[in-house]
Amino acid sequence: HFMVKGTLREPSVGDLQQACRMARALQVLLERYSADGAAIACFNLLKTGTTCCLGASYLNDVGPWGVACEGDLDSAVTMLMLKKLGVRKVWMANPVLCPGGEVQFSHCTAPVWETNGWVLRSHHESGIGVSVESFMPSGTVTGCRISAKFNAAAVWKGEAYSGERLLQALRPLLSAERRSKVDRAIQMVRMIHLLPMLQESGVFSSLLHLL
Repeated sequence: HFMVKGTLREPSVGDLQQACRMARALQVLLERYSADGAAIACFNLLKTGTTCCLGASYLNDVGPWGVACEGDLDSAVTMLMLKKLGVRKVWMANPVLCPGGEVQFSHCTAPVWETNGWVLRSHHESGIGVSVESFMPSGTVTGCRISAKFNAAAVWKGEAYSGERLLQALRPLLSAERRSKVDRAIQMVRMIHLLPMLQESGVFSSLLHLL
């Protein structure tokens, strides 16, 4: 599932195999105990040489469960509640408040569904295991969070935009060397947005015949 549609960057094939075993183990436990979801103390797993990032992303994508990491029980309950209400696709994220009323959301369990492409990376904080870097499409999104005491909830709507806009905003703050790296990243983001159109036009097929 992951190797066919995504790209493997830092992790080795062995890392991917361990991450897939972890995903399967989580699924077996959820099914064995008829659980609705799980909140995993993921940093305790680092000493085993892998993480649950890929497993949480996969199980949230394909199953009825709400699976959160960092022991984040309220996020697990929030995702489960949304699925029970009919929301088909959910994911958890850490918010970073930005100027102008904007919020940047990021997390190592990012989804692979309905994205503009994604890459399998190592866990961004430890360099261990396999996590998901997704390129999310622009459009309207809904955010939701249940309080830690489960007695209140916040729901809001917003407009998502591509990573290119964020990179452009960061560019003036960087050194010349780092600006060149950002420029390359912007080019990659633009190419990713062109992939569906290029596939439909048959350009990829023509290039393959030339190789």
